[in-house]
Amino acid sequence: MKRQVHFGIISTAAIAKEVMISAIRRTSHAEVMAIASENGKADQAARELGIPKAYNNYEQLLDDPDIDAVYIPLPNSLHAEWTIKAAKKKKHVLCEKPAALCEEDVRRMIRSCEENGVLFMEAFMYQFHPQHERVKQLLAASEIGEVKYMRTHFSFYLQDRATNIRMNPKLGGGSLFDVGCYCVHSTRHILDAEPIELFVQSHFDPHRSVDLTTNGWMRMENGVLVQFTCSF
Repeated sequence: MKRQVHFGIISTAAIAKEVMISAIRRTSHAEVMAIASENGKADQAARELGIPKAYNNYEQLLDDPDIDAVYIPLPNSLHAEWTIKAAKKKKHVLCEKPAALCEEDVRRMIRSCEENGVLFMEAFMYQFHPQHERVKQLLAASEIGEVKYMRTHFSFYLQDRATNIRMNPKLGGGSLFDVGCYCVHSTRHILDAEPIELFVQSHFDPHRSVDLTTNGWMRMENGVLVQFTCSF
């Protein structure tokens, strides 16, 4: 029997400590073996979460031969850099959304993973829920008729704007990258089609230069019209 997949966690981000690590532990085929941080929090996180190994920088974790795969919940602007570094160390990559901040970076990430024979996945967890497969089945069977229009919306009120990294443009902040990516991804996933026309309008924070609200309109290759809205 194949042994468990040994995960290393690159960052002590809340999504890792509060959600992802416990999710990995609920499986029978994977385990968290190490966690790394560059802000001195790795040892404490390892003790609190019962993780065997702690590293004070990400490179040390990538050099660990016992690690098969890494989960990357770093700020958006760092996803490309550390995905490529992990791939070169022959580690499979589960990277938080959005994969990167531009198309060219995503292509570089995928190319590096392919060249090094490792798997890459962007962490859009919702797509594996059975309800979404059921929706796709209903649409394929024309249970609601021919789809002409789809609308998606994802928003929440961001309270801690003074300190939250979602408000930092250098780290890939803004509502489009944070929650709007779900709107675009779910549209492509459910309709099984790509956009061929796109128009986007955003309202930016006057002091931080990140979008607080973004509205988008897309025409998909199958003719479906799509509207999406995301907001802080």
